[in-house]
Amino acid sequence: MTAEQIEKSPMFRIVDKAVRMKFPWIKKLIVEEGTEKFTNLYFMDAVVDILELAESLEMQIDPIYIPRQSDPRRWDWIFFNQNYKPMVFLSTVFPSENRQEIDWLEEEVNDFVKSTQKNKAIPDEYRLPKVLSISGWRWPKPDTSTITN
Repeated sequence: MTAEQIEKSPMFRIVDKAVRMKFPWIKKLIVEEGTEKFTNLYFMDAVVDILELAESLEMQIDPIYIPRQSDPRRWDWIFFNQNYKPMVFLSTVFPSENRQEIDWLEEEVNDFVKSTQKNKAIPDEYRLPKVLSISGWRWPKPDTSTITN
């Protein structure tokens, strides 16, 4: 199955909606291109509102990632001139003292993705031949024109 076919499948849509309801700071799941070549898993990226996540956890993000209208070049550096910052770990944008809690949260999200797929209420015809799994996180580039400081 291609990434597009997976994203159109009932199972993906169920998982996507369930994840966004349980974790409102996750805005979207995206199936990675080329994921069909892997044997047991379909890999996805989760699009995350990092500022909303930090607020919900009552944590501060690392100061280097705090939006400042006064230095737009910094955003180009942080986001590598892309529309989003790709991250292998959510803890990338948090201070190191929060790493354990953020790592636990990542594990909780992936456990929820797996348990949703195993739910007996989902008809067999909706099931995918492989398991969906989050392998990366994306932080969309904020609109700096709305930031004041």
